[in-house]
Amino acid sequence: MLDFTPPKPEKSEGKRKVILLLFDALREDFVELPNDTHRFLALDRPGAYKGRKIQMFKEARETHPEQALLFPLTSEMPTVTTVRIKGMLSGGITNFFETSEEFGSSEVKEDNVLAQLRKRNGKRDDIVFYGDYIWSPMFGKYFDRHQEYESLNVRDLDSLDKNVANDIYKELDGGSKFSLMLAHIIGVDSAGHTYNAQHPEVERKIIDSEDILHNIVDKMDDQTTLIVFGDHGMTTDGNHGGS
Repeated sequence: MLDFTPPKPEKSEGKRKVILLLFDALREDFVELPNDTHRFLALDRPGAYKGRKIQMFKEARETHPEQALLFPLTSEMPTVTTVRIKGMLSGGITNFFETSEEFGSSEVKEDNVLAQLRKRNGKRDDIVFYGDYIWSPMFGKYFDRHQEYESLNVRDLDSLDKNVANDIYKELDGGSKFSLMLAHIIGVDSAGHTYNAQHPEVERKIIDSEDILHNIVDKMDDQTTLIVFGDHGMTTDGNHGGS
C-alpha cells in the first residue's frame, strides 16, 4: 500500500482529495520493498517472481518517509474481486457463500464508506469512479461521475487500463473538485489469468501500471493523497491467490 502526497514548493488552497486505486492482483513480490519490511512471501521460494518490479513505492518511502507508507497485506479467502471490494468499503467479513458474486454482484445494502460520505456531503460531484464494471451494481448509486469498462476478456491486457488512466488524467488536469476518486486497473491480473505469473506479459503490465502511477503522482496537487492497494495475490499458474 502506498499513501503518498508529493511535496510542492507552495501549498495550494482547496479541500483534501483522495484517490483510492485498486491495482488488481498486486502480489507482494511484484513490488520492490525496503530491506526492513516484513515479508509474507519468501523471495527464494519456487515460483517467486524474477522480473522487473515496481520501484516507485520503495523510492517514495525512502525519499519522503514522512509522506509515504508501504506495507504488505494478506487477504483471506475467498479472493474474488467483488467480495474483496465489498469487504473493503463496508468493513464486513466476507464468506465463501459470496464467491458466486464474482460475475453477478448486487447492490450493497450494508453501511459503507460511500454511504457515509454521501450522507455527510450530499450529491456534490464528490465521488467519482473509473474502472471495472463490477463496481457499478454494488456501489453505482453513490457515484457522481463514473465510467465503467468491460473486463471479462482477460486476453485484452491493455484497453481497460488505458481508458481508466486517461479518465484519471482528465480529472486531474481539469482541476476536478472530487473528494474521493475510486479507480481500478486490471492488466496484471488479466496477464496472469491468460499466461502465468512468470510470463513476460506480466512483467510488461507491471511496468505499464507503474507508468500510470507515476503519471498520476506527477499530476496530483499537494491536497491529494494516493492510496494504492491490491485485492489478492496470484498463484504460480496466474490465478487468484489467498495471500
